Amino acid sequence: NYVDKLYFLGIEEYKIASEKVFEKNKVVYSPFHIDTKFWKSNNYDPLIKDKILFIGNDGNRDYDLLIKIAKKMPEKYFIFVSSNEKIINLKLSNVEIVNGNWSSTKIKDSNLKEIYLDARMVILPLKNTSQPSGQSVTLQSMSLGVPVVISKTRGFWDKNQFVNDTNIFFEDKGTVESWIEKINIVYDNNSKLKSVSKSSTELVHQKFNLDLLNNFLLN
Repeated sequence: NYVDKLYFLGIEEYKIASEKVFEKNKVVYSPFHIDTKFWKSNNYDPLIKDKILFIGNDGNRDYDLLIKIAKKMPEKYFIFVSSNEKIINLKLSNVEIVNGNWSSTKIKDSNLKEIYLDARMVILPLKNTSQPSGQSVTLQSMSLGVPVVISKTRGFWDKNQFVNDTNIFFEDKGTVESWIEKINIVYDNNSKLKSVSKSSTELVHQKFNLDLLNNFLLN
Protein backbone atom coordinates (compact mmCIF):
# COMPACT_ATOMS: atom_id res chain seq x y z
CA ASN A 1 0.00 0.00 0.00
CA TYR A 2 2.89 2.37 0.67
CA VAL A 3 5.03 1.94 -2.43
CA ASP A 4 4.63 2.99 -6.05
CA LYS A 5 6.71 0.20 -7.57
CA LEU A 6 8.24 -3.09 -6.52
CA TYR A 7 11.34 -3.41 -8.69
CA PHE A 8 12.67 -6.94 -9.30
CA LEU A 9 16.10 -7.77 -10.74
CA GLY A 10 15.30 -11.41 -11.54
CA ILE A 11 12.52 -12.53 -13.83
CA GLU A 12 11.68 -15.65 -11.78
CA GLU A 13 11.18 -13.59 -8.61
CA TYR A 14 9.15 -11.11 -10.65
CA LYS A 15 6.84 -13.90 -11.86
CA ILE A 16 6.29 -15.15 -8.31
CA ALA A 17 5.55 -11.63 -7.06
CA SER A 18 3.16 -10.96 -9.95
CA GLU A 19 1.05 -13.90 -8.84
CA LYS A 20 0.85 -12.68 -5.24
CA VAL A 21 0.47 -8.91 -5.51
CA PHE A 22 -3.06 -7.59 -6.12
CA GLU A 23 -2.03 -4.37 -7.86
CA LYS A 24 -0.16 -5.82 -10.83
CA ASN A 25 0.97 -2.43 -12.16
CA LYS A 26 3.12 -1.95 -9.08
CA VAL A 27 5.31 -4.96 -9.88
CA VAL A 28 8.01 -4.22 -12.45
CA TYR A 29 11.05 -6.05 -13.78
CA SER A 30 14.30 -4.87 -15.26
CA PRO A 31 17.53 -6.84 -15.20
CA PHE A 32 20.60 -5.83 -13.24
CA HIS A 33 22.81 -3.47 -15.24
CA ILE A 34 26.46 -2.45 -14.95
CA ASP A 35 28.79 0.29 -16.13
CA THR A 36 30.07 -1.34 -19.31
CA LYS A 37 32.27 1.67 -20.03
CA PHE A 38 34.31 0.83 -16.95
CA TRP A 39 34.03 -2.97 -17.10
CA LYS A 40 35.68 -3.12 -20.50
CA SER A 41 38.92 -4.56 -21.87
CA ASN A 42 40.40 -4.33 -25.33
CA ASN A 43 43.09 -6.96 -24.95
CA TYR A 44 41.82 -9.72 -22.63
CA ASP A 45 42.66 -13.25 -23.80
CA PRO A 46 41.55 -16.21 -21.62
CA LEU A 47 44.00 -18.57 -23.31
CA ILE A 48 47.05 -16.88 -21.78
CA LYS A 49 45.61 -17.09 -18.24
CA ASP A 50 45.57 -20.04 -15.86
CA LYS A 51 43.77 -18.90 -12.69
CA ILE A 52 40.22 -19.84 -11.71
CA LEU A 53 38.40 -17.01 -9.93
CA PHE A 54 35.55 -16.96 -7.43
CA ILE A 55 34.05 -13.73 -6.06
CA GLY A 56 31.20 -13.34 -3.62
CA ASN A 57 29.82 -12.88 -0.13
CA ASP A 58 26.06 -13.40 -0.23
CA GLY A 59 24.30 -16.26 1.52
CA ASN A 60 23.28 -17.96 -1.71
CA ARG A 61 26.88 -18.74 -2.67
CA ASP A 62 27.66 -22.41 -1.96
CA TYR A 63 30.92 -22.00 -0.06
CA ASP A 64 31.06 -25.61 1.12
CA LEU A 65 30.82 -26.87 -2.45
CA LEU A 66 33.41 -24.33 -3.59
CA ILE A 67 35.92 -25.47 -0.97
CA LYS A 68 35.39 -29.14 -1.85
CA ILE A 69 36.02 -28.34 -5.52
CA ALA A 70 39.31 -26.60 -4.72
CA LYS A 71 40.45 -29.43 -2.44
CA LYS A 72 39.83 -32.02 -5.14
CA MET A 73 41.60 -30.00 -7.86
CA PRO A 74 45.09 -29.44 -6.39
CA GLU A 75 46.53 -29.10 -9.91
CA LYS A 76 44.51 -25.93 -10.55
CA TYR A 77 45.22 -22.50 -9.05
CA PHE A 78 42.25 -20.62 -7.55
CA ILE A 79 41.67 -17.07 -6.35
CA PHE A 80 38.82 -16.57 -3.88
CA VAL A 81 37.68 -12.97 -3.29
CA SER A 82 35.38 -13.00 -0.28
CA SER A 83 34.98 -11.91 3.32
CA ASN A 84 33.06 -15.06 4.23
CA GLU A 85 34.55 -16.73 7.32
CA LYS A 86 34.81 -20.13 5.66
CA ILE A 87 36.88 -18.58 2.89
CA ILE A 88 39.18 -16.23 4.78
CA ASN A 89 40.12 -19.03 7.21
CA LEU A 90 40.84 -21.50 4.41
CA LYS A 91 44.37 -22.89 4.18
CA LEU A 92 45.01 -24.54 0.83
CA SER A 93 48.25 -24.34 -1.13
CA ASN A 94 46.40 -23.96 -4.45
CA VAL A 95 44.06 -21.17 -3.26
CA GLU A 96 44.92 -17.48 -2.95
CA ILE A 97 42.55 -15.62 -0.62
CA VAL A 98 41.69 -11.96 -1.16
CA ASN A 99 39.64 -10.62 1.74
CA GLY A 100 37.11 -8.36 0.07
CA ASN A 101 33.50 -7.26 -0.10
CA TRP A 102 31.93 -5.32 -2.97
CA SER A 103 30.09 -3.04 -0.54
CA SER A 104 33.22 -2.06 1.40
CA THR A 105 36.37 -0.18 0.47
CA LYS A 106 38.70 -3.15 1.00
CA ILE A 107 39.07 -3.57 -2.76
CA LYS A 108 38.74 -0.75 -5.25
CA ASP A 109 36.91 -1.46 -8.50
CA SER A 110 40.14 -0.82 -10.39
CA ASN A 111 41.88 -3.55 -8.36
CA LEU A 112 38.95 -5.92 -8.80
CA LYS A 113 39.09 -5.35 -12.54
CA GLU A 114 42.75 -6.40 -12.56
CA ILE A 115 41.86 -9.57 -10.64
CA TYR A 116 39.19 -10.43 -13.22
CA LEU A 117 41.59 -9.87 -16.10
CA ASP A 118 44.16 -12.20 -14.54
CA ALA A 119 41.74 -15.15 -14.61
CA ARG A 120 41.05 -17.77 -17.25
CA MET A 121 37.49 -18.19 -16.02
CA VAL A 122 35.10 -17.34 -13.17
CA ILE A 123 33.18 -20.01 -11.27
CA LEU A 124 30.05 -19.35 -9.20
CA PRO A 125 28.64 -22.39 -7.34
CA LEU A 126 25.25 -21.34 -5.96
CA LYS A 127 22.52 -22.76 -3.77
CA ASN A 128 19.36 -23.61 -5.70
CA THR A 129 17.01 -20.83 -4.60
CA SER A 130 14.51 -18.59 -6.40
CA GLN A 131 16.49 -15.49 -5.42
CA PRO A 132 18.98 -14.16 -8.00
CA SER A 133 22.61 -14.48 -6.96
CA GLY A 134 25.86 -13.58 -8.66
CA GLN A 135 24.44 -11.01 -11.07
CA SER A 136 27.04 -8.29 -10.53
CA VAL A 137 30.00 -10.68 -10.66
CA THR A 138 28.65 -12.48 -13.71
CA LEU A 139 27.95 -9.29 -15.66
CA GLN A 140 31.23 -7.62 -14.71
CA SER A 141 33.13 -10.72 -15.72
CA MET A 142 31.26 -11.19 -18.99
CA SER A 143 31.59 -7.51 -19.83
CA LEU A 144 35.37 -7.89 -19.61
CA GLY A 145 35.25 -11.09 -21.65
CA VAL A 146 36.09 -13.47 -18.81
CA PRO A 147 34.05 -16.70 -19.30
CA VAL A 148 31.68 -17.61 -16.45
CA VAL A 149 30.63 -21.05 -15.17
CA ILE A 150 27.60 -20.69 -12.90
CA SER A 151 25.01 -22.93 -11.25
CA LYS A 152 21.73 -23.02 -13.15
CA THR A 153 19.37 -22.26 -10.27
CA ARG A 154 15.63 -21.66 -10.06
CA GLY A 155 16.34 -17.97 -9.54
CA PHE A 156 18.70 -17.40 -12.44
CA TRP A 157 17.70 -13.95 -13.59
CA ASP A 158 17.29 -14.40 -17.36
CA LYS A 159 17.21 -17.83 -18.97
CA ASN A 160 16.43 -16.44 -22.43
CA GLN A 161 19.36 -14.08 -22.98
CA PHE A 162 21.98 -16.31 -21.35
CA VAL A 163 22.60 -19.43 -23.43
CA ASN A 164 24.73 -22.34 -22.30
CA ASP A 165 27.95 -22.83 -24.30
CA THR A 166 27.19 -19.65 -26.27
CA ASN A 167 27.74 -16.73 -23.89
CA ILE A 168 27.92 -18.52 -20.52
CA PHE A 169 28.50 -21.99 -19.09
CA PHE A 170 25.78 -23.49 -16.88
CA GLU A 171 26.41 -26.27 -14.36
CA ASP A 172 23.08 -27.88 -13.51
CA LYS A 173 23.85 -30.97 -11.40
CA GLY A 174 25.39 -29.26 -8.40
CA THR A 175 27.74 -32.01 -7.21
CA VAL A 176 31.47 -31.81 -6.59
CA GLU A 177 32.09 -34.32 -9.36
CA SER A 178 29.90 -32.54 -11.91
CA TRP A 179 31.56 -29.21 -11.13
CA ILE A 180 35.06 -30.66 -11.49
CA GLU A 181 34.09 -32.24 -14.80
CA LYS A 182 32.58 -28.96 -16.05
CA ILE A 183 35.58 -26.90 -14.99
CA ASN A 184 38.00 -29.25 -16.73
CA ILE A 185 35.96 -29.33 -19.93
CA VAL A 186 35.71 -25.54 -20.10
CA TYR A 187 39.31 -24.94 -18.99
CA ASP A 188 40.76 -27.13 -21.75
CA ASN A 189 38.49 -26.08 -24.62
CA ASN A 190 40.40 -23.17 -26.14
CA SER A 191 38.06 -22.50 -29.04
CA LYS A 192 34.99 -22.49 -26.79
CA LEU A 193 36.66 -20.19 -24.28
CA LYS A 194 37.43 -17.70 -27.04
CA SER A 195 33.97 -17.78 -28.59
CA VAL A 196 32.14 -17.51 -25.25
CA SER A 197 34.46 -14.68 -24.20
CA LYS A 198 33.52 -12.71 -27.30
CA SER A 199 29.79 -13.49 -27.15
CA SER A 200 29.51 -12.70 -23.46
CA THR A 201 31.00 -9.25 -23.93
CA GLU A 202 28.66 -8.50 -26.82
CA LEU A 203 25.59 -9.58 -24.83
CA VAL A 204 26.34 -7.49 -21.74
CA HIS A 205 27.34 -4.37 -23.67
CA GLN A 206 24.18 -4.54 -25.79
CA LYS A 207 21.57 -5.66 -23.23
CA PHE A 208 22.84 -4.81 -19.73
CA ASN A 209 24.43 -1.37 -19.97
CA LEU A 210 23.55 1.56 -17.71
CA ASP A 211 21.83 3.57 -20.45
CA LEU A 212 19.09 0.93 -20.59
CA LEU A 213 18.62 1.06 -16.82
CA ASN A 214 18.51 4.87 -16.80
CA ASN A 215 15.81 4.88 -19.47
CA PHE A 216 13.81 2.26 -17.58
CA LEU A 217 13.93 4.23 -14.33
CA LEU A 218 13.03 7.49 -16.06
CA ASN A 219 10.03 5.89 -17.72
